[in-house]
Amino acid sequence: MEIAYASALTVIWTLASLWWLRQRPALAGASEQHDIVLVYASQSGTARRLAERYLQQFNAARELNTTVHSPAARLYALDEISPQTLAGCKVALFVVSTFGDGVAPDHATAFVRDHLGRHPLNASATGNSWPELSQLRYAVLALGDRHYANFCAFGHCLDQALQHAGATRLWPVIEVDRQASSALQQWQQQLQHQFQLVENQTTTALSCRLLHREELNPQSPNPSLYLVRMSALGPAPLRFEPGDIAQVQLPNGEQRSYSVANYDSQGSGQLELIIRQVTRTDGTPGVGSHWLTERVDGGSEILIRIQSGLALTRLSVHTPVIMIGAGSGLAGVRALLQYRQQAGVQGDWLITGERDARFDLPLWQQWQHACDDGTLGHWDACFSRSPEQPFSYVQDALMAHPQRLRDLLMRGACIYVCGSAAGLGESVDACLHSLLGPAVVTILQTQQRYLRDIY
Repeated sequence: MEIAYASALTVIWTLASLWWLRQRPALAGASEQHDIVLVYASQSGTARRLAERYLQQFNAARELNTTVHSPAARLYALDEISPQTLAGCKVALFVVSTFGDGVAPDHATAFVRDHLGRHPLNASATGNSWPELSQLRYAVLALGDRHYANFCAFGHCLDQALQHAGATRLWPVIEVDRQASSALQQWQQQLQHQFQLVENQTTTALSCRLLHREELNPQSPNPSLYLVRMSALGPAPLRFEPGDIAQVQLPNGEQRSYSVANYDSQGSGQLELIIRQVTRTDGTPGVGSHWLTERVDGGSEILIRIQSGLALTRLSVHTPVIMIGAGSGLAGVRALLQYRQQAGVQGDWLITGERDARFDLPLWQQWQHACDDGTLGHWDACFSRSPEQPFSYVQDALMAHPQRLRDLLMRGACIYVCGSAAGLGESVDACLHSLLGPAVVTILQTQQRYLRDIY
């Protein structure tokens, strides 16, 4: 009887969730005519931010050229358009990220399923119908990470589909490895040559200094986890929000990206990061993590550039958030929780993951305080290697409370996941697909209610 009841609830939940999809604004239609469209597919916010920058350049050029016709540009997320939309466009510029090892960003899942089904990115999908696009000229800026075998695979997949539909490349696909400035400059030069665009001012790196460094698991036999606090040296303070990314320039010229770990409600400009010390398989220390957690001192200069990320402050304070984080991924969770505490939110659900309950209890006082003041209605602490209790991972907390998950989502909740892609990200995603079904997960992604800052 209980199994039948649970199954009935699941069916009701799925039908209600599918109804939500009909409440989304309609996709841009084929009847709409545009000179130029800028289309982005973004996992962490980088592709969106770049597309917005290029839109500003088109708008600035249009304002300057008042005596002659200057093309109008529109900005769309990839899930807001269809191939039929492109049939009404003259030029389409795509700025798309490849997430992990060849995967499209979450919000582009439905587009991949419906229109790129023959590609290995989604081999099980069906449907690949594109209209004839011989009138369309296009270009693709493909963002990715060369550490992965399928570097920029989604960008090339999109390029192949456009070619197959008869569209004409303005220039070859430009690949960007972890926001490499040389590749971005190459794209900018093409925009200048083709459309006479002028590059607008980008966010500059600020010189910062270390204020405080604290080991969060000092007695643990597991890799050390540190809270690092810093501020700008000059009069211009660091400005950031939960969900943003701090890009740190290392002494050797390389860059490392870290999720912002605090909400600066007072505007002090003090930035906090949570950093796990990394040791490579050959025993050598990770360059970025060891420099920031051991070598930097109060007299060192740290160059930091803040990049806009998932814009977590846009999440409604009137609906709950399910926050899931582990290890250094607790950074993004901490920043979001601080913001929601300040806003007086009640009833969020936090799931944290660490290794050993005897030693690895980072930030537990802050989590407990959020429980005491009601910001958190539930906090599940999971430990994967604790001998005093069964092994437990964050996805186990979801599996243990499926009805709580569905109830919160029916109230409009968002899911925010921060941590490693290979462990946390994949496991949580598989769990959600199992509990909710692929159709519901896709809805959450397209409604941007399933947000992931994973690396």
